Amino acid sequence: MNNKIKNYMFSKLILLFALAMLMISCTEQLEYEFVPYHQTIQETPALERINFFLETSVSMKGYVNSDIVGHYPLKEVIPFLITDLDKMYNDIIQIYTITNSPRKYRQDRQRFEDQLNKGTILEGRSSKLQNVFGHVIDAVKENSVSILVSDCIPDLGKSNTRVHSSKITTKIYHHLIQKEDLGVVVFQYLSDFNGTYYYDRLNTGSGNPRERPYYNIVLQNRPFYIWVFGNKHIVKELVSRDIFGKYAQSHSYNIPMNNAAFHLLKNPREGKIAINIENNLLRIKEISQNRPVQFTMGINLHKQLRGFHKQFMDSNNYTVEPGFLKETIVLKTKNRSILSEKNVDKPTIEHEKLSHFLQPIFHDLNPNTEKIKITLFNKNPLWIKQTSLDDDLGIVADSLTYKTFAFNTITKAFDRAFKSQNDTLAHFTLTKKRQ
Repeated sequence: MNNKIKNYMFSKLILLFALAMLMISCTEQLEYEFVPYHQTIQETPALERINFFLETSVSMKGYVNSDIVGHYPLKEVIPFLITDLDKMYNDIIQIYTITNSPRKYRQDRQRFEDQLNKGTILEGRSSKLQNVFGHVIDAVKENSVSILVSDCIPDLGKSNTRVHSSKITTKIYHHLIQKEDLGVVVFQYLSDFNGTYYYDRLNTGSGNPRERPYYNIVLQNRPFYIWVFGNKHIVKELVSRDIFGKYAQSHSYNIPMNNAAFHLLKNPREGKIAINIENNLLRIKEISQNRPVQFTMGINLHKQLRGFHKQFMDSNNYTVEPGFLKETIVLKTKNRSILSEKNVDKPTIEHEKLSHFLQPIFHDLNPNTEKIKITLFNKNPLWIKQTSLDDDLGIVADSLTYKTFAFNTITKAFDRAFKSQNDTLAHFTLTKKRQ
């Protein structure tokens, strides 16, 4: 190889090396400002009225059966809840019983608790839930909330519920969309059940309980529900108080988190990244598929609904913008077990009372990306879908565990009514700083 060719190749190598160094140099200048999500603090209207509705269909009696020893939390959850509400809100509760239309309960609290414990208050007929939800929602005024206790088993009476279930969904939806700034929270509880089931889908057949399905069988882990309706800020404040007992699951519609924001941590981090938490700055020195970068943020969810905790921990509830970045970013979630790891920013975690942590891992990043936004959404949790049962007649008792027949005929109304609402729980942005 002659010298001319050697010099040419050497020059090419020098040029390639220079370009590589230039690229690294550019990468080293990638600096982003971390901008946490701050919610606007809005004044919560004064709560002046709590309308408490107890659905009293015949099946509800199975949740307080006093003749069979077992786990019947309804007998404690309701009295404790009413007592706490009375204390916190200065006796503004009015109790109603409801099957298809509400009836004001006019006796004292002790009488109510005695009748609940014995089950004598739960001797109504079948409830048309579309009417029940309609009355409960319509009772919500600017300074009031409605609370409904029900097993939420739809029953259209002489119409086949499986065939005509849309009647339930559309009517509940109609009532929901009449309310502005409505927020809703549903709590699911699990209980033993030893009560009367409907005979068939058309409510015909024997009136003798002995001939009805599951007679004299104690069903376990049967759900019942407490729903809270009202101005979203009033409901947020009410449910943030630890007064709803040991519920199994919860979900909210159009309820903002209590004021919570992500906090940037100095550690843990990985890769060639520098973090300045005082100025909320991240400087990426180098990034590639083989050398990804990772940083950590924390958030305080101590006084939030447990449902929000679960939403946070599910990485499927996050979106990344611009959309093309989702191919190069992986999101990890952690709880306070992170404190057992090495090189953790414990002072910031303890000072800010952080409970949950998000760790974005970047495997690549276009230097022209001006802004990166990661958002946590309040998506339907898996338990909502798993709870709904297509049919609950003619099946073995164990198949009813954790299930509610046609529960989705109710929840579909809420999904549609609130689909256009802002369901952002929290987000943060990384904004590129100019050199």
